[in-house]
Amino acid sequence: MSTAAIKTSKISLLALFLTIFVDAAGMALVYPVLTPLFVHNTTYLFDPTVSEHFRNFLYGFVLAIYPIMMFIGSPLLGVLSDKYGRRLILIICMTGNLIGLLIMGLGVMINSVTVIILSRIISGVTAASLPVAQAAIIDLSTEQTKARNISLITAANSFGFIVGPIITGILSYPFFGLAPSLSAPFFFAALLPTATLYFLIAHFKETYPGNKALKLNMGIAFQSIYLAFRNKATVTPLWILTGFLVGYYIFFNYMSMFALLKFGYDQFMVSVLLGSFAVTFATSFLFIIPKLTSCFSLNKCLLISIAPQFVCTLLLVLFTYVTMLWTVAILIGIFVPCSYVVLLSILSNKTEGEFQGRIMGVSSSVNSFAWGFAPLLTAIVQPYSILLPLVVATIILLATLFLSINYLRNIFSSSLVATVPDVAS
Repeated sequence: MSTAAIKTSKISLLALFLTIFVDAAGMALVYPVLTPLFVHNTTYLFDPTVSEHFRNFLYGFVLAIYPIMMFIGSPLLGVLSDKYGRRLILIICMTGNLIGLLIMGLGVMINSVTVIILSRIISGVTAASLPVAQAAIIDLSTEQTKARNISLITAANSFGFIVGPIITGILSYPFFGLAPSLSAPFFFAALLPTATLYFLIAHFKETYPGNKALKLNMGIAFQSIYLAFRNKATVTPLWILTGFLVGYYIFFNYMSMFALLKFGYDQFMVSVLLGSFAVTFATSFLFIIPKLTSCFSLNKCLLISIAPQFVCTLLLVLFTYVTMLWTVAILIGIFVPCSYVVLLSILSNKTEGEFQGRIMGVSSSVNSFAWGFAPLLTAIVQPYSILLPLVVATIILLATLFLSINYLRNIFSSSLVATVPDVAS
C-alpha cells in the first residue's frame, strides 16, 4: 500500500472513530437531563396537576422510543449502505444526530413533550452509525488489522458514553452563581456532529461503492431474527442474551431515576454517576474481558459474568444505601460487557461463516428490543414501589442465570456422551 493510501486510510479511520464517539456522546448526555425534567415536578414541562404516574410513564416512553426507532431504522440504513455505499449513509446518520440534538434542545427550552419525542424519533431512526461504521472498518481492514480496528470503534463508543454525561454535568453545574440550563447540553453537543459532518464530507473516502443493483428487502432482516430463534444451536444463547439485556437495561435506565428519588441526586450528580459507570464499562472492554477470556473458556466466562449481576441487583433491593448503589453500578459495569461479548462469541461460534453478518444483526436487534422494552416495563411497575423495577430486574436476571446453568449443563452432558466409547463396537 502506498504512503498516500495509508494516509487516506488513517484519515477515514479517524472519521469513523469521530462518528461513533459523537453518536454515543449524544446518546448518553440525554439521561441526566430527562430524569429531572420528567420526574421532578419543578419544571414547566408539565402542568402541576399532571400525576406522577403519567409523568413516569412518559419518561419511560421517551427513553424507549429511541431504541425502538433504532430497531426499525438500523436494518434499513444497513441495507441502504450496501446499495449506495457507506459514506452517504454515515452522513445521513450524523445529520440526523445533529438535527435530533437541536430539536431536543428546542423541546426542552420551550417545554414541549411533543418536540422532545420528535427529536428522539429522528435520532433513533438515524442511529445506525455503529453497524455502518463497523462495515466500513471491515472494508478498510486486512485480516491482521481487523480486530484492532474494531476494538478502536468499541473504544470510541465507550469514550462517547463517558464524555456525554461529563458534558451534561459541566453545563448543568451552577458556575459563578448562574442557574443551570437543561437545554444547554444539547445545543453545545450539537457542535460535535457539526464538526464530524465536515470531516466526513471533506476527508472521508468511500470504502465501498455500493451495489446499485441490490434489491431492498427489509423482510430479510426480520426473517433472520425468526430463523435464529428457531435454530437449535442459537435459540438458547439468544434467549439468555435477551433476558440478561432486559435485566441490565431495567437497571441502567432506572439508575438515574432511583438516585434522584431515593437519594435526591440532582442533574450534576446523576451525570457523575453515569460518567463513572461508563468509565467502568470501558475499562471492562479494554482490560478485563481480554484477561478473563484468556484464562477461562467462553462457557465458564458466561457463568462468571451472569451470576454476579443477579447478586448485585438483589443486594441493592435489600440494602438501599447510596454506597451500595455506587458499588452495584461499578460491578454491573464490569460484568455486563463480559456477558455481552461472551454471548456474541458463543453465537458466532454456533453460526456458519456465511451467516456471521446475519447473527450479528440479530444480536443487535435483540439489544435494541431489550433497550426499548425495559423502560416501558419500568414505567408500568415503578408507580407501585420505588424498589419494584429493581425487583423485576433481579427476577429476570435470576431466570437468565437458571437458563444459563441449564444450557451449560446440557453442553457438559453432550460432551460426556461424545467422549464415552461405544462398548458394542
